[in-house]
Amino acid sequence: MDLKNKQKNVRTIDTADAIIAKLEENERTLKSQDKAPIKEDLHLLKSIYHAIELLKTNPFAGTTVKHKQWPKEFEELPNIFRTDLSQN
Repeated sequence: MDLKNKQKNVRTIDTADAIIAKLEENERTLKSQDKAPIKEDLHLLKSIYHAIELLKTNPFAGTTVKHKQWPKEFEELPNIFRTDLSQN
């Protein structure tokens, strides 16, 4: 099977889902109060979404994580990659 057609499993791990939810909630709360969302929060959220989309199109993007650094619940996976988020 060609890698392009192979199913890709892209997941956030640890507390990433909670952080994304908190950033989205903060943005909604501030908008509902007619306040501007915090610029750094919006940038971080955009960077997270971009990284997730990048990994969906290229699951080998990023740096290989050494097996000894993997969380226990992911030991059955063949490999894990990490990617840096934009800091601009």
